[in-house]
Amino acid sequence: MCITTSRKALNTFMAIPFLFLSVLALPSKAEFKDPLDIPAVEQKNSLNKPFIGSSQKGRLSVIVGPAGLILASSDAGQSWKQAQVPVQSDLVAVTLVSESKGWAVGHDGVILVTADGGASWQKQLDGVMAAEQFKKYYENMLKKGEPEAELALEATELNYRDGPALPYLDVWFKNESVGFAVGAFGNIARTDDGGDTWAPWTHRIDNESGLHLNSVTAVGGGIFIGSERGTIFRLNEETNIFEIIDTGYSGSFTGITGDDSQVIAYGLQGTAYRSTDSGANWQVVAGLPRSTINNAFLRAEGKGFVLVSQAGELVLTDHYFSSFDVLNSEKTTIYTSVVEAADNEFLVTTLEGVERISLSERKTEKPRTQE
Repeated sequence: MCITTSRKALNTFMAIPFLFLSVLALPSKAEFKDPLDIPAVEQKNSLNKPFIGSSQKGRLSVIVGPAGLILASSDAGQSWKQAQVPVQSDLVAVTLVSESKGWAVGHDGVILVTADGGASWQKQLDGVMAAEQFKKYYENMLKKGEPEAELALEATELNYRDGPALPYLDVWFKNESVGFAVGAFGNIARTDDGGDTWAPWTHRIDNESGLHLNSVTAVGGGIFIGSERGTIFRLNEETNIFEIIDTGYSGSFTGITGDDSQVIAYGLQGTAYRSTDSGANWQVVAGLPRSTINNAFLRAEGKGFVLVSQAGELVLTDHYFSSFDVLNSEKTTIYTSVVEAADNEFLVTTLEGVERISLSERKTEKPRTQE
């Protein structure tokens, strides 16, 4: 396997400021404490901190950010409590499968799970554990003479050569048992037991270049991974291989959304591509604001899509992207993720905290911390 991407710095997408938050405040060597070994501390004014990812299920909202910061709300984002988290690694993505169960991922190869609605989290995997477990996994495959093991072992050793720091960038679960975590330099893992064990899937993705895997989700009847260089991967359920799809785009896709009728891949500088045949063919979506789209989702009941951008824009579209409505933030900020906490009420995470945007009143409000 030829890993052609530079390991001195992450690509353009991963250079987005929120993925380098920890670098801005690195302690000296004498002060260094491994973030994997120390729990997150209680934050004052926690709603004013940077947040990167969010997820919504029923009345439960969860947002994640740097230094192991997780906040949970059980009243659709009206009030929040900080969660108990066993690490201080920067967290960048979260997914909920119910109002009690969910997973979060981030730097240092961390995968966390909650079973109490986000109030407390437990570590299932980190880069130290994965380095040992994943290499052993492929060494055992190699001993059995399985041909794909050699290249997968080479890539795994390269990923963990300099330590456990490589991040998982996204996580998605089909149900409470089956899920995927994806990340930098082609790092991908799957669980079939709710995260009690994780297995590497480097040998099950057509990614010889070690492209960053920026997002993973299910759309319609397929499971898709958004990557760089205009690349998307789609899981072939018969072979259990993520097969490569070339969209014709040369930049990075930050995420994927859609429904049974279409797949939407979005990314840098307002780029979006649309497929109506499960990814076989793609067309450019024209007319979107020219700022990187950091997150998007399809609203219920045919209300269209919601997108948030690096320029602090919330974009509302119809189902076919034929019309757009742009709401700009009242201040200069970066929107990192969005969920619809209630009808026409959006929770938007930013690098300066959380905003609540009401479409009915066309105004932005600050949520509060629950005492």
